[in-house]
Amino acid sequence: MKSCILITYFDLDSINEAKGLCESANYEIYHIIKQKSLHHSKFGLSGGILDELKEIIKHTKPNVIIFDDIIKPSQNYNLASELKIEILDRESLILEIFESRAQSTESHMQVKLAQLRYEMSRAKEKVRLSKMGEQPGFMGIGKF
Repeated sequence: MKSCILITYFDLDSINEAKGLCESANYEIYHIIKQKSLHHSKFGLSGGILDELKEIIKHTKPNVIIFDDIIKPSQNYNLASELKIEILDRESLILEIFESRAQSTESHMQVKLAQLRYEMSRAKEKVRLSKMGEQPGFMGIGKF
Protein backbone atom coordinates (compact mmCIF):
# COMPACT_ATOMS: atom_id res chain seq x y z
CA MET A 1 0.00 0.00 0.00
CA LYS A 2 1.25 3.46 -0.94
CA SER A 3 1.21 6.37 1.51
CA CYS A 4 -0.06 9.91 1.06
CA ILE A 5 -0.79 13.24 2.63
CA LEU A 6 -4.31 14.38 1.79
CA ILE A 7 -5.11 18.06 1.29
CA THR A 8 -8.85 18.66 1.36
CA TYR A 9 -11.61 21.01 2.49
CA PHE A 10 -13.00 21.46 6.01
CA ASP A 11 -16.49 19.99 5.53
CA LEU A 12 -17.00 16.39 6.61
CA ASP A 13 -18.56 15.23 3.32
CA SER A 14 -15.50 16.37 1.35
CA ILE A 15 -13.16 14.69 3.82
CA ASN A 16 -15.06 11.39 3.71
CA GLU A 17 -15.29 11.41 -0.08
CA ALA A 18 -11.56 12.18 -0.43
CA LYS A 19 -10.71 9.40 2.04
CA GLY A 20 -12.83 7.00 0.00
CA LEU A 21 -11.00 7.92 -3.21
CA CYS A 22 -7.62 7.44 -1.53
CA GLU A 23 -8.65 4.04 -0.20
CA SER A 24 -9.97 3.03 -3.64
CA ALA A 25 -6.57 3.86 -5.12
CA ASN A 26 -4.81 1.89 -2.33
CA TYR A 27 -3.31 4.89 -0.54
CA GLU A 28 -2.86 4.94 3.20
CA ILE A 29 -3.43 8.47 4.51
CA TYR A 30 -0.65 9.54 6.89
CA HIS A 31 -1.92 13.06 7.46
CA ILE A 32 -4.85 15.28 6.44
CA ILE A 33 -4.49 19.02 5.90
CA LYS A 34 -7.74 20.98 5.73
CA GLN A 35 -8.09 24.24 3.79
CA LYS A 36 -10.92 26.68 3.06
CA SER A 37 -9.71 27.00 -0.53
CA LEU A 38 -7.33 25.07 -2.75
CA HIS A 39 -7.22 27.79 -5.40
CA HIS A 40 -4.42 30.09 -4.18
CA SER A 41 -2.37 31.25 -7.13
CA LYS A 42 1.17 29.83 -6.90
CA PHE A 43 0.80 26.59 -4.93
CA GLY A 44 -2.93 26.13 -4.40
CA LEU A 45 -2.29 26.47 -0.65
CA SER A 46 -2.48 29.36 1.75
CA GLY A 47 0.49 31.06 3.44
CA GLY A 48 2.28 28.98 6.07
CA ILE A 49 0.81 25.66 5.00
CA LEU A 50 3.71 25.00 2.62
CA ASP A 51 6.24 25.15 5.48
CA GLU A 52 3.98 22.94 7.62
CA LEU A 53 3.72 20.52 4.70
CA LYS A 54 7.52 20.33 4.38
CA GLU A 55 7.80 19.36 8.04
CA ILE A 56 5.08 16.73 7.73
CA ILE A 57 6.80 15.26 4.65
CA LYS A 58 10.09 15.11 6.56
CA HIS A 59 8.50 13.10 9.39
CA THR A 60 6.04 10.88 7.52
CA LYS A 61 7.89 10.34 4.19
CA PRO A 62 4.77 9.74 2.05
CA ASN A 63 4.85 8.54 -1.57
CA VAL A 64 2.58 11.33 -2.85
CA ILE A 65 0.54 14.38 -1.89
CA ILE A 66 -3.10 14.22 -2.97
CA PHE A 67 -5.18 17.36 -3.58
CA ASP A 68 -8.93 16.96 -3.26
CA ASP A 69 -9.47 19.28 -6.21
CA ILE A 70 -8.18 19.83 -9.71
CA ILE A 71 -5.09 22.02 -9.61
CA LYS A 72 -3.53 23.96 -12.47
CA PRO A 73 -0.45 22.52 -14.21
CA SER A 74 1.61 25.48 -12.96
CA GLN A 75 0.54 24.79 -9.35
CA ASN A 76 1.41 21.12 -9.76
CA TYR A 77 4.82 22.06 -11.17
CA ASN A 78 5.49 24.63 -8.43
CA LEU A 79 4.54 22.21 -5.65
CA ALA A 80 6.50 19.29 -7.06
CA SER A 81 9.56 21.53 -7.53
CA GLU A 82 9.30 22.96 -4.03
CA LEU A 83 8.47 19.75 -2.15
CA LYS A 84 10.38 17.22 -4.30
CA ILE A 85 7.47 14.77 -4.21
CA GLU A 86 4.81 13.60 -6.65
CA ILE A 87 1.59 15.63 -6.57
CA LEU A 88 -1.73 14.07 -7.55
CA ASP A 89 -4.91 16.06 -7.94
CA ARG A 90 -8.44 14.70 -7.87
CA GLU A 91 -8.54 14.01 -11.62
CA SER A 92 -5.27 12.08 -11.71
CA LEU A 93 -6.33 10.08 -8.65
CA ILE A 94 -9.60 9.10 -10.32
CA LEU A 95 -7.73 8.12 -13.49
CA GLU A 96 -5.45 5.96 -11.36
CA ILE A 97 -8.51 4.22 -9.87
CA PHE A 98 -9.96 3.64 -13.35
CA GLU A 99 -6.64 2.23 -14.53
CA SER A 100 -6.48 -0.26 -11.67
CA ARG A 101 -10.05 -1.43 -12.33
CA ALA A 102 -9.99 -1.58 -16.13
CA GLN A 103 -10.52 -5.16 -17.31
CA SER A 104 -10.81 -5.23 -21.08
CA THR A 105 -8.20 -4.13 -23.59
CA GLU A 106 -10.53 -1.40 -24.80
CA SER A 107 -11.07 0.00 -21.31
CA HIS A 108 -7.29 -0.02 -20.69
CA MET A 109 -6.80 1.92 -23.91
CA GLN A 110 -9.53 4.44 -23.03
CA VAL A 111 -8.01 5.07 -19.61
CA LYS A 112 -4.53 5.40 -21.12
CA LEU A 113 -5.85 7.93 -23.65
CA ALA A 114 -7.50 9.94 -20.87
CA GLN A 115 -4.25 9.88 -18.86
CA LEU A 116 -2.21 11.03 -21.86
CA ARG A 117 -4.62 13.91 -22.54
CA TYR A 118 -4.42 14.90 -18.89
CA GLU A 119 -0.61 14.74 -18.90
CA MET A 120 -0.27 16.65 -22.19
CA SER A 121 -1.26 20.01 -20.68
CA ARG A 122 0.99 19.39 -17.69
CA ALA A 123 3.95 18.49 -19.91
CA LYS A 124 3.46 21.65 -21.96
CA GLU A 125 3.39 23.73 -18.78
CA LYS A 126 6.56 22.08 -17.44
CA VAL A 127 8.41 22.88 -20.66
CA ARG A 128 7.08 26.45 -20.65
CA LEU A 129 8.09 27.03 -17.02
CA SER A 130 11.52 25.46 -17.44
CA LYS A 131 12.23 27.75 -20.42
CA MET A 132 11.08 30.97 -18.75
CA GLY A 133 14.65 32.06 -18.06
CA GLU A 134 15.72 31.70 -21.70
CA GLN A 135 15.61 34.60 -24.13
CA PRO A 136 15.39 33.23 -27.65
CA GLY A 137 16.52 35.44 -30.50
CA PHE A 138 18.56 38.59 -29.96
CA MET A 139 20.35 38.44 -26.57
CA GLY A 140 19.37 34.78 -26.33
CA ILE A 141 21.48 31.73 -25.56
CA GLY A 142 25.20 32.38 -25.80
CA LYS A 143 24.98 36.10 -24.93
CA PHE A 144 27.19 37.12 -22.00
